[in-house]
Amino acid sequence: MRTELIKYRMEKSFETFDEALFCYNGKKYSVCLNRLYYSAFYAINALLLSKDLYSKTHKGAKSLFNQHFIKSNILSEDDSLLFSKLFDLRQENDYQDFSKVDFSIIPELIEKTKTFISSIDDLVSDILNKSHNT
Repeated sequence: MRTELIKYRMEKSFETFDEALFCYNGKKYSVCLNRLYYSAFYAINALLLSKDLYSKTHKGAKSLFNQHFIKSNILSEDDSLLFSKLFDLRQENDYQDFSKVDFSIIPELIEKTKTFISSIDDLVSDILNKSHNT
């Protein structure tokens, strides 16, 4: 059951990334930012679950991600910075009236998020394969 949930969360991550692209191409930049964040968030949740970690909050997931995957150098500081940036942009864009988010950064965020979720997918696959072989 756990393996199926991890795979589901990674599928949801890639599906949400595709939604971000669709929104970007439709010039729906606010929704695109939201979808980029959630794409990364779902991938992180899959990764956390692959190590039997779980958080009920977004900030908790961010904290566990940094504690278990950034501080241990499994993933890079750049990965942490990207997730933090996506988190902050989503917060500002979704919750602050008259948000001043610079949407010109979206193409760069799309590329970085694509790399981010792909590297997490590879890591999750490795973790699952190792646990399956033991």
